[in-house]
Amino acid sequence: PMPGMGAPLPPPPMPGMGAPLPPPPMPGMRAPGPPPLPGMGGAPPPPMLPGAGGGAPPPPGLPGGPRPPGLALPVMNMAPQPTKPVIKPKTKMKPLHWTRILNPSGNDAARTNTVWEAVKEPRLDAREIEALFGQKMAADKAAEDGPNPSATPRGGAKPKSTKTRVLEDQRSNAIAIMLSKLPALPIIKEGIKKMDERALKREHLTAIMAQLPTEEELALLNQNDGPDTRWDRPEEFLLTISTIPKLKLRLRCWIFKVSFNENVEQLAPNLSTIQKACKELKSSPSFKLILGYVLALGNYMNGGTAKGQADGFQLDVLVKLTGTKDIANQMTLLQFLARQLQEKHPACLALADEIPHVAQAKSVNLADTEANVKRMSSEVKDVQRTVDQILSTTQDPEDPFNKIMPKFVREADDVAARVSLDLKEALQSYEELLLFFGYNKNDVKTKTSEEFFGLITTFVNELNKAAPAQDKPTGSGYRRKHDIGTKITAGDDPMSAVINAIKAGNTAKGLGST
Repeated sequence: PMPGMGAPLPPPPMPGMGAPLPPPPMPGMRAPGPPPLPGMGGAPPPPMLPGAGGGAPPPPGLPGGPRPPGLALPVMNMAPQPTKPVIKPKTKMKPLHWTRILNPSGNDAARTNTVWEAVKEPRLDAREIEALFGQKMAADKAAEDGPNPSATPRGGAKPKSTKTRVLEDQRSNAIAIMLSKLPALPIIKEGIKKMDERALKREHLTAIMAQLPTEEELALLNQNDGPDTRWDRPEEFLLTISTIPKLKLRLRCWIFKVSFNENVEQLAPNLSTIQKACKELKSSPSFKLILGYVLALGNYMNGGTAKGQADGFQLDVLVKLTGTKDIANQMTLLQFLARQLQEKHPACLALADEIPHVAQAKSVNLADTEANVKRMSSEVKDVQRTVDQILSTTQDPEDPFNKIMPKFVREADDVAARVSLDLKEALQSYEELLLFFGYNKNDVKTKTSEEFFGLITTFVNELNKAAPAQDKPTGSGYRRKHDIGTKITAGDDPMSAVINAIKAGNTAKGLGST
């Protein structure tokens, strides 16, 4: 090009050929962008000169822009939706912090047959609720722990002896302390051989089991024994009981036998209590009516929020009603509930009489009970094998062990099977109870029976306290004693009494007693 003139335009492309490649950029300049896609305009216009108006519109967008009308993505939310109308209080309310439950709608059968399908919300005075529980900042509560327990030191002097001793001092002292709480040595020996439960109790047998002689100790004793040897009492004890054949196995079987009755006496009524408490809660009309009042209060106080329009709520909120107070900071929500019940349904304040076993059930750890029942059933099998082992080496038909233990094991196996069945029914009843009140399967695994029944017990007690004194129910409530735990005395046929008692949900006593 001539000086002062730009570069000449490139020649037009030949027929059938594409446009020529652009020349390389000058030093310090940016490379040009790619050519426009088919159907799109050319390069964007140069920037507007100062003061110039208007301008070319922006180029159209690439394919894949906004979806045309009528092609919206399908909604995948399958969770239950509220079916109740939205409540809009005239003033901002204090919230009731509950976990909302929504009943499934349409053909959704994810949760059916819950109490919330039958609970009805009563009509409440909206103005009164707004006047009492309109939002206002409040602060409450301080808790303190009880005093720390103190320990009392114990000490004792080591008895002196002039008799022959071969045991170490610590071992000798431990046996001497045990013997001070046991009968004389001849009674101990005969009591073990004859399995005499009048001479030796379970705690005696357990103590003896913990102090059995070792092989090293027996060897040392036999080496130093002689016609003129006067042994100290701990050494004499070890030598005396070592003459009983299969001593350790005998004691193990006997300890299980005397413990078995006590275990059944505790496990059987605990399982019965759980089943009765579940039945009482599911069938209580007063409890169902109270839940309706709490549901109505909560839905109004949570009106217009994500916690409103609830079909139900998790029962944990029942013990939180005392934490919400009126605007004057004088009345709690629980006291308001008690007043409503007192005016319209006073019989509900005697709820404790409808669910008497709930207070007892809060003391039953169902998980521990399940573990104890399974361990008991396993131990019955272990003892059966031990008894067979002893019988294979002991041919004496007059040996009391040969007469007592085989019969006991057969009876114990039958009782353990029946208690295991009671356990299965109690676990099923508790699971069905939680599902009935709207909890899910995961809650069943994590919410203990102590926690759940303790929650209900606390609510019932607090509800009674919240009612005015002159109108509190006069029923015996949770202070009433029940026949749970009544012992069965052994008769002519102790095993029949045990089996019949378990069938009736009572305790067992006298299994295999001599």
